Amino acid sequence: MRKSLLLTALLAGVAVAGQSLAAVTVQGAWLRATPPGVDVGAGYGTLRNDGDQPRQIVRVETGAADSAMIHSMSQDKGMMQMREAGALAVPAHGSVALTPGQGYHLMLMGLRQPLAAGQSVPVTFVLDDGSRLQVDFPVRAAAP
Repeated sequence: MRKSLLLTALLAGVAVAGQSLAAVTVQGAWLRATPPGVDVGAGYGTLRNDGDQPRQIVRVETGAADSAMIHSMSQDKGMMQMREAGALAVPAHGSVALTPGQGYHLMLMGLRQPLAAGQSVPVTFVLDDGSRLQVDFPVRAAAP
């Protein structure tokens, strides 16, 4: 009886610790469908951090492409410029939007096959604390 109580307490502690590691979530995730022959795709959503500590996305992984990363789009002297963002900070109790147009977005480069509407692509965000967040990104048709 005493051993089972101890085991239950330990498992409850692990569950609470697991919840704190999952403080970063992705809401509204989606990838834009790509035409045949295009080997670059883009993804969007909102990275939300409900934790008390700021977090950084330090790497993005997927089996759907040779590489995945977060890029930023900005306008400089009338020209749009896209750059790899490097580590992306997600503030404590805050969020960062990945959106079409200016700002941040997910880039998949070297797609292994076109992204077709109706598919779902697993993407893993690696955080600065070593935790990993896997998110299924549904693929949506590109707007006409």
